[in-house]
Amino acid sequence: ITFVGLLITISGFALTFVIGSYQISKPIINIAGILADLAGGDLTVQIEQKDRQDEIGVMVNAVDHFRNISIEKQQAEEDLRESQRTLSTLMNNLPGMVYKCEYDEDWTMLFVSQGCFPLTGYQQTDLLNSNKLSYNALIHPEYMEYVRNTINSALNQKQPFNLIYRIIDANQHEKWVHEEGEGIFSDEGEILHLEGFITDITDRIKAEEAFKELNKELERRITERTIELETSNRDLEGFTYSVSHDLRAPLRAINGFSKILHDEFSEELPEKANYYLDVIQKNTMRMSHLINDLLNFARIGKSVLRYQPTDVENIVREVLAENNSDLLFQRVTFVIGKLPRGNADPALLK
Repeated sequence: ITFVGLLITISGFALTFVIGSYQISKPIINIAGILADLAGGDLTVQIEQKDRQDEIGVMVNAVDHFRNISIEKQQAEEDLRESQRTLSTLMNNLPGMVYKCEYDEDWTMLFVSQGCFPLTGYQQTDLLNSNKLSYNALIHPEYMEYVRNTINSALNQKQPFNLIYRIIDANQHEKWVHEEGEGIFSDEGEILHLEGFITDITDRIKAEEAFKELNKELERRITERTIELETSNRDLEGFTYSVSHDLRAPLRAINGFSKILHDEFSEELPEKANYYLDVIQKNTMRMSHLINDLLNFARIGKSVLRYQPTDVENIVREVLAENNSDLLFQRVTFVIGKLPRGNADPALLK
């Protein structure tokens, strides 16, 4: 009985140990499997028993925390790759070359975008670390000192630099370029490198030069036309004075003889003849006024217009009255409506 009881007791202890070992080893085996999945990159694995309060629960929560960190890291890496892809696409589609270079004599390139080839005619690898040639070798000799002095001045003031100069590309063609950039400094204020953007503005410069030439040509033509106009005005003024002088003498003769006829023989002349003499005298006076107006008009470019309140309707009636002897005017009936007053030179308007 004692032996049987001892055997039963031992069997109970063994069974209890086996059951306890299984209850402990099963969660550990599950944790090991989860860790294997996580190591394989599977972050979607489900983690159970996180609410346990014993050592197993601590282990399970530690694994869950590790998984969450891995998920955040994976997301950050994906965001970084997407950001790098977007930045790379943007830089490669810019109409120019993005660069990062050393602050040295050669402007040694540490990075250049794909815009390097359209701009310079050289591949990216040709300029990187000055493998084939340095960027400084591309700058036109006339502008090397200007480029260096401009950049040095900006860096000394820790300001961005902005400059326009010429380069010579791989095909020995000269190009105008516009460069914008800035220095990258350490916390101690030392220059680490330069970053910037260079774009081809040759077409813009050519257009500006063509526009300047067009302006010069336009100014030349305006000057020529002004001289021609001044010459024409002088000729017109001379002609006007000459004509007016030639016309005044016969007008004075016509007016003088018609006045003599009217004063000395008006009683002997028929009424119609006196009417004709009166018309002759009025028209000679009108012609004299026209000559004076012609002279004033010839001098219009040298004198100021005499603007004054003007009765336009009255001027129209005067013109009709002065031309009343014209047979054409006698056959036409004119109807004058209400005309507004205006601000004008009456002589020129008439």
